[in-house]
Amino acid sequence: MKLNFRKERRRFRRVVAARVMGRALATAVTAPLMLAAAAVPGAGPAAADTSADTLYIAENGNGRLVSVPAAGGTPTAVASGLNDHRPYGVAHSGTTLYVAEKGSHAIISVPMSGGTPTPLNIPGLVDPVGITASDTTLFIIESTGDVVSVPASGGIPTTLASGLPNPQGIAVSGSTLYITGNAAGGIVTSLPTSGGTPTTVATGLPNPAGIAVSGTTLYVAGSIDNVTGSTGTVVSLPTIGGPPITLATVNVPVGIAVSGTTLYITESSGNVVSLPTMGGAPTTIATGLSGPAGIAV
Repeated sequence: MKLNFRKERRRFRRVVAARVMGRALATAVTAPLMLAAAAVPGAGPAAADTSADTLYIAENGNGRLVSVPAAGGTPTAVASGLNDHRPYGVAHSGTTLYVAEKGSHAIISVPMSGGTPTPLNIPGLVDPVGITASDTTLFIIESTGDVVSVPASGGIPTTLASGLPNPQGIAVSGSTLYITGNAAGGIVTSLPTSGGTPTTVATGLPNPAGIAVSGTTLYVAGSIDNVTGSTGTVVSLPTIGGPPITLATVNVPVGIAVSGTTLYITESSGNVVSLPTMGGAPTTIATGLSGPAGIAV
């Protein structure tokens, strides 16, 4: 009996040891696999949808700022009463919209939720036509050819560059501004946000107006002939310069914005259309606007 008891005790110890070793090996194998999965880009919860929800558009024809669902729908007034001031460019920072008013030589702030337009105290502006924002700084182009920066709360503007040929649209990415010029054959220039000498990125574009940037790609909207009111094009090109690629033909485009893989374009005929960033057939998402110009996502 004693011999059998000893044998059974030794066998029990071997079984327990084997189980412990098995668990240790399983943990050693699983841990690297878990670490590898955590290191894979995109592993874990699905990335948030970054597509646009709402578009904000300046109506140059009747002095309104309106919102439109990015999926399409009826425009809703965010602010009105800008009839005599010719609202043109639109930008946003946080929950505030900023409108460049050509007629009043001013920048107007409006809550995204709607409310009373409030002029910012920015002395010395002359005919602002385009605006973009980065964090708490506004970047403004004037028809005189100047590019200036100013705090989003207002203040004395800082001149970043002068002498640009008939600037029309402006976009910002990181520490670089991109500006269209509807002169000298139609150009796009880049400029450090701190100021400096403009660098030519592209020439020969047809009356470029609106411009948007995403990553290393610029998107430019321009009409083929502003005088006759004929059609226009949307093109893409690298931020470092290169041959433009035509993405679509549209009806005299003015403003352009980008969100994810979708472009949003205002047409002077009164429409807003969307377009894949890779090109394709435009989709009408709003109609009946009066002189839609700048657009922001």
